[in-house]
Amino acid sequence: MIITQFPSRISLSGGSTDQEDFLNKYGQGMVINFPCNIFNKIIIDIDKLGKNNYDNKYVISYSKREEKTSIKQIKNDIVKISLEYQNYSKKFTTIFLSDINSVGSGLACSSAYTLSFNRAIEILKSKIISDYERCCYCYEIEKKFNPKLGMQDTFGCGISGLKCIYFKKDEMPKIEYLNMSLFDNFDMYLMYTGITRKSTEVLKSLNFINDNLLKTCEKFLACIHNNNYSKIMDLIKEGWKEKKQTSKMIVENSNLIEIDTLLCEDKNILSHKLCGAGNGGYFLFFVEKGIIPSYKNCILVNPLENINYDLFIC
Repeated sequence: MIITQFPSRISLSGGSTDQEDFLNKYGQGMVINFPCNIFNKIIIDIDKLGKNNYDNKYVISYSKREEKTSIKQIKNDIVKISLEYQNYSKKFTTIFLSDINSVGSGLACSSAYTLSFNRAIEILKSKIISDYERCCYCYEIEKKFNPKLGMQDTFGCGISGLKCIYFKKDEMPKIEYLNMSLFDNFDMYLMYTGITRKSTEVLKSLNFINDNLLKTCEKFLACIHNNNYSKIMDLIKEGWKEKKQTSKMIVENSNLIEIDTLLCEDKNILSHKLCGAGNGGYFLFFVEKGIIPSYKNCILVNPLENINYDLFIC
């Protein structure tokens, strides 16, 4: 049995500048993000003969359950395309597990699952590669079934620590590791909106009329470099305002508008933004250290300086 896990990612600034449409128009993008304490796990069970207890089938459990005799029959894109890419055909039983409601969360759970599943196959094949190399090929795998995928998701989940990821068209990104002391200045919480959505539809609607998202991220990075954290909250507000201007779909739901307004008017909240593409998922909000929000079902976010992705190997 093998259990692997990769965390969800949270972006602080520059989200959407990793989109192909933005890169085609402005030539470059950048995102500041980090992996957090929300994990997406894969369990794979296989015996020494490469068989299982389900009549020599691929048994895949996620929001659905599949029992298939061939890879071509598999409906789960992560499993099917990963097995084809890895040229791995032994039968197994696998289970997808997440700490949260992962569908349409805006926290890149699909990318985390892709990394987790492929890490498990690496173990089965005794394959040793770097975290960066894994991110590169997992991005290519996910891109096959999610054409609107931005690069920040895979690299945000698969590379530890606070980082700035630089993007250019038709190139793999470059990583700059940043000072984690940024997080000494505030606490972060996630609030679930109760709404799920398909990010592809939102991403198709984006209209980049200017490169303000990139400029805001550049200012954010300068603040980190100069240890000038006093402006960070204002820049998060600025980035969220710019993000909403790229598509009406980002906060088109009345429930989202209500939560957005509530967080904006709460004096204890320093800043907030919606995670991922928008139109559902989780709001991220910031408070002073030690402040406990009064809202129900909030998750305290802890950035991960290191990722322990191999949980159990037997």
